[in-house]
Amino acid sequence: MSSKKQKRKLPENIKKFDLKCNDGYVIACTWIESLEKDFDTNDKPVVIIAGATAVPQKYYYIFSSYLAENGITVFTFDWRGSSESLREKSLKENKSGTLDWGKKDLPACIDKIRERYPEKEIVYIGNSVGGHMLPIAPNRDEIARAITFGVQNAFFRYCPLPQRYFMLWTILYPTMSHYYGYYFGSSVGFVGNCSITSMIEWRKWCISNHYLCGDDKFNDMGEYVYKFDKPVLAISFEDDLYATKEGVKFFHDYFSSNVIYEHINSRKEKLPRIGHVGFFGPRIKPLWSFILPFILTGEHTQRSKPNYKPIPSFPYSHISKNSSSTTPNISSGKPQPTLSSIQSSLPLELQQINTINNSYFLASRL
Repeated sequence: MSSKKQKRKLPENIKKFDLKCNDGYVIACTWIESLEKDFDTNDKPVVIIAGATAVPQKYYYIFSSYLAENGITVFTFDWRGSSESLREKSLKENKSGTLDWGKKDLPACIDKIRERYPEKEIVYIGNSVGGHMLPIAPNRDEIARAITFGVQNAFFRYCPLPQRYFMLWTILYPTMSHYYGYYFGSSVGFVGNCSITSMIEWRKWCISNHYLCGDDKFNDMGEYVYKFDKPVLAISFEDDLYATKEGVKFFHDYFSSNVIYEHINSRKEKLPRIGHVGFFGPRIKPLWSFILPFILTGEHTQRSKPNYKPIPSFPYSHISKNSSSTTPNISSGKPQPTLSSIQSSLPLELQQINTINNSYFLASRL
């Protein structure tokens, strides 16, 4: 038997490709195509998913496959400098910043969707920084409506502890980033790895009570965030270690949009732990259906509480410090019947991470 791991084949409706942005940088993208044969001619929208910092697009494949099963084609991508879109030899050599994601990567992705589907509505799903970038894309008016998950004004005083400590932003994170040549968030358990340029920009925003709306580079673009007027469904989670309910509202208050807020308390509802990125894991599948009406028509219905049995969560303390693997050694449950093909085709590490409910810390290590 060969010692090399065999590359698992993705389902036929998942098609990966490279996309060149206007400045020549190439990013990795994926089409997760609708399982309905008449998608090209029906009135269902296309969904674009913009992920959280350092969380790879493949993390969102299972959720995307659920949308494909409901007749929706999905477009995912990796931000430049992360995962499969890191074109340099190492992150130390990457000089791109977070604003490059909104000004260059996202516009190229939206243009690609519009090129293939000139008449269809485009629905935007933004997780964390993915939601922050939407208003600053020059072609953001192509978006019909948006759903955001954990998209907050990340001013440090609005954050939960320990992110609230000012010393982290003024001394610890900048000093360590300059020393190592990049921000190593996955090593310290706070967000994921990113370039030092991204860290500098992000730090500047997080020590301003207006967050990125107080950045001079941002305001030179014409106050896009204030002019964004498309309908938004903003979802927050009580157990989110990064975005508070108040922080989410503070950010969306800058929009000119009609914003609908949904706050989910997983403990009170006896749900699995959700956190900052966990909504997209298969254990949260009973919640997914409540956003479908907004995706399809823009209508929002009252969310009904899923009939969950209490199940254990897996906080960071459950990860063995003595394990030689970067992923915990736990047994996975039975795969979701309708998602088994996509789940079995993903790397083993991703299957394990989805099984333990997708903490940001683990997802960024893919």
